[in-house]
Amino acid sequence: MRVRKKEVNPVGEYVQKDAEYKSYAWANNPVIAESMFREYDLRSATVRIQKRGTKVEPGINADGMRILGQAYGTYVRRQLKQRRIVVGNDYRSYSRGMAFAFITGALSSGVDVIDIGVVLTPVLYFAQHHLKLPAGAMVTASHNDNGWCGLKLAKGLSSTFEPADILSFKRLVYDGPLDAGSGRYERFDVREAYLKDVTARCLPFVQRQLKVVVSTANGGAEAFLPDALRRLGFSVAEVNSDLDWDFPKFNPNTEDVRFLKELGLAIKRHKADLGVGADGDGDRLGVVDERGEIIFSDRAGLFLARSLCEKVPGKPVVIDVKSTGAVLLDPVLRAHRAPVVFCKTGHSYVKAKAKEVDALIGFEKSGHVFLRQGFGLEYDDGCLAACLFAATLSSNTLPLSALIAEQPRSHQSPTMEPAVANDTVKYEIVEKVTREILELQKRGGRFAGKKIVDVITLNGVRVVLEDGSWGLVRASSNKPVLVVVCESFSEKKLLYTIFEALQKILEKHGVKKKDYDQLLPPLHGRR
Repeated sequence: MRVRKKEVNPVGEYVQKDAEYKSYAWANNPVIAESMFREYDLRSATVRIQKRGTKVEPGINADGMRILGQAYGTYVRRQLKQRRIVVGNDYRSYSRGMAFAFITGALSSGVDVIDIGVVLTPVLYFAQHHLKLPAGAMVTASHNDNGWCGLKLAKGLSSTFEPADILSFKRLVYDGPLDAGSGRYERFDVREAYLKDVTARCLPFVQRQLKVVVSTANGGAEAFLPDALRRLGFSVAEVNSDLDWDFPKFNPNTEDVRFLKELGLAIKRHKADLGVGADGDGDRLGVVDERGEIIFSDRAGLFLARSLCEKVPGKPVVIDVKSTGAVLLDPVLRAHRAPVVFCKTGHSYVKAKAKEVDALIGFEKSGHVFLRQGFGLEYDDGCLAACLFAATLSSNTLPLSALIAEQPRSHQSPTMEPAVANDTVKYEIVEKVTREILELQKRGGRFAGKKIVDVITLNGVRVVLEDGSWGLVRASSNKPVLVVVCESFSEKKLLYTIFEALQKILEKHGVKKKDYDQLLPPLHGRR
């Protein structure tokens, strides 16, 4: 048995920052690894995970979730001045047990808990509005693989923890003191109220019936998204939608090209107008057009922004640093005086920035869409976004492929994630890559054969070239991986040249192509 550093919390328990998995210390004490506390979520593995040669050690057990529940209850009482919280969990085999551990801890802090059961993250956010509760916690691993568990913690309506909140909460967890008390527990079913709200927001946009194929990759969105679309009058066909928490095909991540390609094949079989998907906890959107072609989520966000800015002109559009540069060039946004605001990647960042600038809509390449100005309640909701997307398409006579073709054209990569040794290494690599690119710019050097016109270091490093093309390297906020994205506004070959130029730098720091989850497909021709 190996036991490392112990932290004594105010109720006399030992909180293990690092205990050997399967040891007595792991089984008998709360375990909360420091790596659990990320930029805007809490997330860690519950078992040993090995993926693409990288090992991830577990950092949270059920007793640790109990302490996190007690700490959040303490935060709610002291900072939000509240005595009630709403708690939900995603659809995984172990999430309900982890949620009950969290609830037990919250009750022991003296707050009352309203348990809404197995839901989607946006349903938890909706429940806060519906019940008028600023405090809410979602037990979810989001789009991560099975074996991961985490928390998304609210600090108000449509407002979640940001980095400063995470650091403060971390100190509270390890140093205390934590409140003690005896709260009351109750169950509440919010599903029907949520579906009625989605229907009411989207129905005014529906002009004609569409055939829509839905994939949830066997994740929990199956219990919500198909029903929501049918309530809007659409004909719905489902693929990989039977609830199965083993995720037999692939992880429910709408950035995974396999997920979207299979959805595209189903569209061709069903001769459908549109394909939509949602990730494991339902806060991300995936879209495929009537030809079975993938529409990256930043392009889907631009599709919605173009439509909505005609109804509410003059409001900003917020995008993350991974999103297409086409948003900056779009003539419809310009005609309706919709300025574009860049933001760091992350649901808490985009949510906060959209509120700060009173945006019309915010979106990320990952699929998070934040609908505002009455079209939504300001939080990211993949199901609402999918329904509004379908409703908006139904008000057009052209097929989706033709409508997307009206946007400024480019060649885009998928989001590619090479695994690295650990969370510390990923930030070190990004820092080194940033320094090298900034030095190249300073010397007047060329990148991928093009002049560098800007280097954006808001979140990682985005090197922008003379024709508007760009490449990005950043550290994932949630996993020990890097994030690589590229876009070319000229020939397709330049997209591959940009990626190779980035990869050449990454190779110096030990990142190999074999470490990637997915890569660009083979290049055929130049355009």
